[in-house]
Amino acid sequence: MTEAKLREMLQVQLAIDYNCYAEDFQKPNTLITSRTNNAERRLFEEESIASLLVHEGKLIVSVEDEFFDAAEEFFEAVEGEWSFDTAELIAFDRVLGSFGYELGPARIGFVPTEERKTPSAESVLGEVRLLEGAALEEFRGDERFNEALLFSPVTPDMLAIAAYNGR
Repeated sequence: MTEAKLREMLQVQLAIDYNCYAEDFQKPNTLITSRTNNAERRLFEEESIASLLVHEGKLIVSVEDEFFDAAEEFFEAVEGEWSFDTAELIAFDRVLGSFGYELGPARIGFVPTEERKTPSAESVLGEVRLLEGAALEEFRGDERFNEALLFSPVTPDMLAIAAYNGR
C-alpha cells in the first residue's frame, strides 16, 4: 500500500470522526464542526464537549452544538500546529471550565510511511513483533504496560508493536 493511499484512508476515517470531508484537510483554515452520532465514528470512553485534531498542521475541532460559538470564537486566532502549545491549552481549559468541563487525555497517533529509515528498528530495538487481538492478552494485568494497553471494552486494544531484546 502506498503512503498516498494510507493518507487517503486516514483522512477518510478522520473526516467521519470529526464530521467533515476528507478534502477539508487540504484547506488552510481551522475548521469547527458540529459533532454527530455517525455510527462509523470512533468513540472514546471519555467523550467531551469538544474533540480536537491536528493533522498535518490542520486543526479540526468537533463540538457539541452548545459549545459551537465559543469554540469558533476561541479558535479563530489559533494556528493548527500551535493549538497544543501549553499556553493555548491553558486558555482553552478556561473556556471549557465556563461550560463545566476540563481538558481530558490527549491521544497521539502515528501512521507508517513507505520510506525505510536506517538504522532499522530491529537493529536498535532487537526483534520487533506485531501483536494483534488475542496475542495482546498475555499483557493483561501487567503493570509495565498499563498505559500502552488499556483492555477497555469500549475501545478495545487491537494492535501493538513490541520490541523484544531477550525478554
